Amino acid sequence: MRAPFIVLLPVVALLAAGCVTSRSGDPRETEAEKYLLSASQKQRSGDKVGALRDLDQAIRVYPDNPQALVRRGALRAELKDVPGATEDFDRVIEINPNYPTAYFGRGVMRQQLKQHDLAIEDFTHCMQLNPSLAEAYLRRGLSYAEKNDFRKAIADFGEAVRIDPNQYRGYLWRAYAFNALRESDRAMADFCYVRDHAKEEALVRSARYWIDRLTAKPR
Repeated sequence: MRAPFIVLLPVVALLAAGCVTSRSGDPRETEAEKYLLSASQKQRSGDKVGALRDLDQAIRVYPDNPQALVRRGALRAELKDVPGATEDFDRVIEINPNYPTAYFGRGVMRQQLKQHDLAIEDFTHCMQLNPSLAEAYLRRGLSYAEKNDFRKAIADFGEAVRIDPNQYRGYLWRAYAFNALRESDRAMADFCYVRDHAKEEALVRSARYWIDRLTAKPR
């Protein structure tokens, strides 16, 4: 039986992919930073619409600012504007093809559209630019799992937890993949690890559910 892979991660992960913040020296950047600061304050207070307006203004002032475009793409993704977010990430890649955040963000959007081959390409490119990003391995592993390529998914989940042992989703999703391959002992080991170590209650509940299923006596 195939496990129910969870395909959504917090959108803040979009900004964890090695965002480039070096200054270009363009005087427009200073003006744009005022709007970026205002957008950050509004996001912290929960005013996402206001934050989006400030990011729009920052981009009007300085259209080629990859930081503003990535932040707007992340916020658009959070607001479920997949086409808008994809457009922003595409633009960043045009401006700077070595910007890992943009590939990561576009890969997430392609996952939402079930374009898993394209998503895998983006996550792979992100990894080449930032090999230490565990989230990219998690995401690529999810796309492999959606394609029923569970061996590659297991390899990616394993690399994610090697990079960051606190990535308990990696253990949980690797357990799902092991279970899909009917490798129950290895699945059980990962489920038990999540149950015993994860702090997020939803992960613990899922692990317990599958432990109960795997240990239930057949009728």
